[in-house]
Amino acid sequence: MTDQIVGHYAQRKSLRQLLASERLPHSMLFVGNAGIGKKLVALELAQMLFCEDNNRAEIGGCGECSKCKLFESGSIADLYQIDCLDKEAANVAQIRQLLQTVNLKAFHGGARVTVLDNAEHLSVQSSNILLKTLEEPRGDSYFILIVENPAKLPDTILSRCQRWFFSPLSNDQIRDVIDRKNLLPEGVSIQDVITLLDGSLQGVSSIVDKLDRFSNFKDRVNKILAGDKLNALEFAKELSSDRESLRESLHLMRMIVRERVLNETDPKNRRSAASLQAHLLELDALIFERNINAQYLLQSRLLNDL
Repeated sequence: MTDQIVGHYAQRKSLRQLLASERLPHSMLFVGNAGIGKKLVALELAQMLFCEDNNRAEIGGCGECSKCKLFESGSIADLYQIDCLDKEAANVAQIRQLLQTVNLKAFHGGARVTVLDNAEHLSVQSSNILLKTLEEPRGDSYFILIVENPAKLPDTILSRCQRWFFSPLSNDQIRDVIDRKNLLPEGVSIQDVITLLDGSLQGVSSIVDKLDRFSNFKDRVNKILAGDKLNALEFAKELSSDRESLRESLHLMRMIVRERVLNETDPKNRRSAASLQAHLLELDALIFERNINAQYLLQSRLLNDL
């Protein structure tokens, strides 16, 4: 488990120290972008809670005791994992049944650990049921809620969890993973791959499929910044016609423009790119929350910087 994790050493070391000093909170909230390793850290912590080597100073379980072997084989009965994007697995009945089980004595003795991934997608009813257990957890029960956007969780849940923040992976960390696992296809720019991954390893296995789209978007954005008004109008029309992919398309454009802002040496061009970046940041809320016409907004914002 430990050798699968990239980065987050400070958080992992602190969790190890809290566990060793018996001050580990029973309810924790792991916050950060998707694909950066929050769940892996949660599972590493779970293994440390199960590990029978209580005097161990190193991060991770010993890997030798009976519980570590059960954990690594996927057979430990006191670990519960739910992806809250799965509405059937995270419905009211399932959450209620989970909490009833957690309140029983641990099957193997010792700790019970519950990992709720994408916890911000719990329904209000499920959150209310969970809240009762978070308010008065058993001494041997631990809950780790993994989220991208904690603002979507009820304040009552947030107030009962200690928050742990996880940063996006650095370019060097992503580059190291790509090199170590030989993930870079021949003829592909590693810088384009790093930009596209945007601090996350989510989707790295399917990166080749996304590179053509990324390359096309990069070309279109560069033409817009060069003053091509016709291209701006056509691109806005194309993007707005595919509503299902629009949010992802806007995110991709923001990554490309951000890279341009960081790498542009000409002050005038950098200002143009920064202005476009600011306009792209506001489009999500205007299109998806206020429901303003997407094509009109895109055309006005893209042309505004020419």
